[in-house]
Amino acid sequence: MFQVKGRETSHRKPPKDVKAPGFYRLYTRFLNFTTLYAPLLPTIVCEGKTDNIYLKAALQSRHALFPDLIESIGGEFRLKLKFFKYSRSSEVLQNLSGGTGELNVLVNDYENRMKGFSAPTDQPVIIIADSDKGSKTLFETVKRKTGLNVAPPHRFFHIHSNLYVVPIPPIAGQEETAIEDLFSNEVLEEKLDGKTFNRTNGPSDPVKEYTKATFATDVVVKKKATIDFSRFDPLLATINEVINDYAAKVAALKAAA
Repeated sequence: MFQVKGRETSHRKPPKDVKAPGFYRLYTRFLNFTTLYAPLLPTIVCEGKTDNIYLKAALQSRHALFPDLIESIGGEFRLKLKFFKYSRSSEVLQNLSGGTGELNVLVNDYENRMKGFSAPTDQPVIIIADSDKGSKTLFETVKRKTGLNVAPPHRFFHIHSNLYVVPIPPIAGQEETAIEDLFSNEVLEEKLDGKTFNRTNGPSDPVKEYTKATFATDVVVKKKATIDFSRFDPLLATINEVINDYAAKVAALKAAA
């Protein structure tokens, strides 16, 4: 219905002061149910598409240490979790296209989005966010929801139902830690055709710099066999811990039923 009838609005978001058509609202609830409330596997929601690429490469490199997250069968990797896929539909209907601002909205609105769903929800949804100034508003929301400061020794935060937030683990000596900081300086300083990596989300000089997308595909993916991903271990371990924490909550609820 959304793909056919949505052509009337060119599949765009309705203006804020206009109520979305019924088929928009129905498909939104369907997506919220299948991708957030009741996913078939633990689901990772990153700030952007490049973070997904980094984490998949790290999981493949460190698979022997995290058999509960990924396994190698006949030389092929099989993930035991999934990554939320940003798409045109997620942008229009779920207000999710990347960025901490939208993740903050999701955390704030999660309980409301899940209202009316009563089926078992056995898998967690795990938001992963940089530990930097860009996440300030998100972490303020987390503190308000949980009563906990987003700082060590707390590694993860249970928000509501199956939703968790995991900050990128801090690196000693750094006030802020973005996911790119989990790579070595050697990797971050890799030059491509004489260009240097612009790791900001701001505009880049195409003559002198390359973007996060290029870094993800042309450095991380192409050279993952030689990259040291060991600094990702604390983050991967926390993801594993969250999955176990939620499994214990589900087991306790079932035992009490």
